[in-house]
Amino acid sequence: MKKFSYDSVLYVKDLKEVDDDYIHNLYAEVDFEDADLDKGEKILIEYMGDHRVAMRSVYYGKREVSRGGFGSYTSYADDGTKMLRSLGSTFYNAVDLDFGNNKHIYLLFEGYEDVEALIIPHKDGELVNDHNYDMGNINLRNKGIAKHKLNYRHYFGDYNYDNFVFSAPKDNGRYELRNAFNKPVLDADYDTIVLNQYFIIGQDGDKSDVYNSKYEKLNIKGLKKAHLYKGFLEVLSSESAKYYDTDLKEVIRFPSRSYSVCGTVSSISYNISGDTLKVYRGGLGSYTDDEETNVLSIPGVEDFDLTFLNGTKRFRWDGNSSFVGQTYMYPEIMIVKADGKCGLYEFEKKRKVLREEVVEGEPNKIGGRRAGIDVFAETEGEELMPIENDSITYVNEIMFFYKDGKVGIYPRHKTPQYDKIQRVADSFYSIVRDGKKGWLDMNDLKEYF
Repeated sequence: MKKFSYDSVLYVKDLKEVDDDYIHNLYAEVDFEDADLDKGEKILIEYMGDHRVAMRSVYYGKREVSRGGFGSYTSYADDGTKMLRSLGSTFYNAVDLDFGNNKHIYLLFEGYEDVEALIIPHKDGELVNDHNYDMGNINLRNKGIAKHKLNYRHYFGDYNYDNFVFSAPKDNGRYELRNAFNKPVLDADYDTIVLNQYFIIGQDGDKSDVYNSKYEKLNIKGLKKAHLYKGFLEVLSSESAKYYDTDLKEVIRFPSRSYSVCGTVSSISYNISGDTLKVYRGGLGSYTDDEETNVLSIPGVEDFDLTFLNGTKRFRWDGNSSFVGQTYMYPEIMIVKADGKCGLYEFEKKRKVLREEVVEGEPNKIGGRRAGIDVFAETEGEELMPIENDSITYVNEIMFFYKDGKVGIYPRHKTPQYDKIQRVADSFYSIVRDGKKGWLDMNDLKEYF
């Protein structure tokens, strides 16, 4: 075959005639001459619908690749199943250059601006020119292979939807989802539209519609409300609240995730002892070791006990905490217990520093010294909830307060509202109000009876 380079002249007369469905039927293995592939690795090119093309590095095996970002690894239930798996994909918007007489070249845009690749049906053979590899003849071979298709999770695992669709406002105040060519891709408009690489949720008042990223509307029996949830789907139906995976199979247990964390991050620790809060800032990633002592007081209350929101007297946070999914405890807000009752106070705004001292620390292992500042302060608590509740708990970043056999949610409620509340999913809680059973969506606190 004739060699092409970046400065080659390509004549329309040398293009092969193809029908209009050429690009729509594209599913083939690509033979990059310079590609440094591992054993068993292949590169596939595939048309995905709605002017979208994917270039994928795939292999056929049992081990899943790492997902979720640097330092984390997710183990899926199918990790022991031999199947076609993706090592990574690049997705393109495809523009058809139609020269007439069934002569075409397809420009592939990674996003909305630069042409990153070309598909050239040439009389000497079909070519793909991808800027990720050195220029050369790249043959489409084994066209039409379909023995082992990727499942939906692998299919859209690296899909960056921002490069392909956007939510556009309409004159009626609603929104529709449009593609890179400014054409609607869904069969309706909505009050709000949210999406990730796998799912699209259109919210129309109290009604939710769910689509996949192929823009196919999904049939979920009894659907009332849906939320995106960590690459899965969280659904409230007429029957219950459940999680679904990308194949719309119910998720009983989520994939396990392991982490490799950094050992040189700074940290901050909070410790309560009596009416005193000690705060220590330091760690390997910090140049100082600061210690702060706060004497806490509550107007009109002499004898009280303090805990953080998690019910303990110690809380630590470091540079890895949010990465591994630890819940932040807002240490300036504390549960106060007095005379057998509980309240909620904030210890931050009414703070008075009494003195500060610069302290030279002990020599460290590399010969330097840490300079620290010791702070002594008094802080008066500010009431958020009066000390009149039977108990207060903070679970899944939601504050519950209990009184006289009922439960409320702070700060939405001033008084307890429910006879019973129980978590079924992160967003959906079963409730009983005045003897009537229903559901509560914790995202907007909307009730469904």
